[in-house]
Amino acid sequence: MPGKAAQVILENDIQGPIQLLDQVATALTRAGLYDKAGDFYEKLSELQRALDCYIRGNAYRKAVELARKCFPAKVVELQELWGDYLVAMKHIDMAINHYIEAKVYHKAIESALNARQHNKALQLVDAIDIDSARPYYKQLARYYEDTREYDLAERCYVTADQPHYAVEMHTKLGHWDIAHKIAMTYMKEGEVALLYINQAQKLESKGRLKEAEKLYLAVKEKDLAINMYKKHRRFDEMIRLVSSHRPDLLKETHQFLAQTLEMEGSLREAENHYVEAQEWHSAVNMYRSNELWDDAIRVAKFYGGIQACKRVTIALIMAIGVVEGSKYLSKHQLVDAAIEHATENGAFDIAVDLATHNSPKKLTEIYLKHALLLEDDDRFREAEEEFLKANKPREAIDMYVHQQDWLSAIRIAENYDPSAIPEIYIANAKAKAEIGEFKVAEDLYVSASRPELALSMYEDADKWTEALKLAQMHLPHRVAEVNIGMCLYGVNLIQRMMIVMVLTLFSADE
Repeated sequence: MPGKAAQVILENDIQGPIQLLDQVATALTRAGLYDKAGDFYEKLSELQRALDCYIRGNAYRKAVELARKCFPAKVVELQELWGDYLVAMKHIDMAINHYIEAKVYHKAIESALNARQHNKALQLVDAIDIDSARPYYKQLARYYEDTREYDLAERCYVTADQPHYAVEMHTKLGHWDIAHKIAMTYMKEGEVALLYINQAQKLESKGRLKEAEKLYLAVKEKDLAINMYKKHRRFDEMIRLVSSHRPDLLKETHQFLAQTLEMEGSLREAENHYVEAQEWHSAVNMYRSNELWDDAIRVAKFYGGIQACKRVTIALIMAIGVVEGSKYLSKHQLVDAAIEHATENGAFDIAVDLATHNSPKKLTEIYLKHALLLEDDDRFREAEEEFLKANKPREAIDMYVHQQDWLSAIRIAENYDPSAIPEIYIANAKAKAEIGEFKVAEDLYVSASRPELALSMYEDADKWTEALKLAQMHLPHRVAEVNIGMCLYGVNLIQRMMIVMVLTLFSADE
């Protein structure tokens, strides 16, 4: 019972024999009663042995008190050992001050952090050199960010030479101005751009596209923002950015989107982009290709007017036929326009079919236009048929007269318009007279019951003998006139004028 033995000695202030005291002290040590052994040795003035026992028994309070009095150089070391012991015993918060006393700041900081005394840890970190402090600042910054103490978190990130984490934190919070200010203050331009792009991509992956856009634009990466919206099919946002930052590519962008949406079958959206690109006719063609005729007509009519509608009507008829196509045309009141367009573009078969089913009154006009076109192409026989279908035999006769095809002209006149026969003879006669076939011309004039024209022909040609013979046979009342003409023939102009004057006066006297 070495403890009781030591107690008796101490209470009775027994000073010897020394051998006995040593024996008690040794027994205390062997029994593990280092605290009492230290007290016993201190009583015996065995101070070093007392200090050793205090240390071995973790009686650091007594050890420090003894050291302050007798071993001041060992106080710092003992404070650190005391702190280590408290940490081992899970009294971490109690260890902090002992580490501070020992000037072992990194252990004090670690203890403060482990004890969740972060403000204390921050005070300690602020007191040490910056190179050693940076890892702790980063750790503290994460804690303050988690606890929403953003100002402290920002300070710690910046002091830890990790401003990009501060930028990232404020970006997540939507504090764009603060984030940008930090980045521009503490980071190089290239680093800022890379950081913003990386952060924007993270936000993009989380679907936070508006926030990602702000980051892209902050570092002037407009194309990345545009492509982001393109990738996520946010076409309205994409167009908004292109309009603001790439106006020269706006039309091209609308065209691209329109073509993409058309291939995907989103025709109404494709139409909007075609229209915005001022390519509405492409929207019309799109609807035509998909046989959405109502939409094709709607777009053409709204943006291109009646002329654009006319082009659609031909495609409509050719695609689904006259009967079915007429339903669409009637619905949109485009029958007459379709007939007109077909006629103007030489699609007379279509025009005739349309008119037959929807507007018979238009047939005459169609046949006539077709006939005139065939005439211009020298397809006279076909033109004749169309003139006759149009109930215009006189136009067919005029065509043949113009071509001097007298037999064809007479044939048509005999069958369809006998009243035109004299005109044909007269025209034929004029043609013959021009080439000197006066006799043939005379016969034709006479056949047309217009001998006076034959007489004028002979007079103009100074053929007075033939003129006299003709007058005697068909125009006896003009024989005298012919005789005068014959008298005048061969004299000079002045003589003729004088004779005419005399005859005029003579006639006046009579």
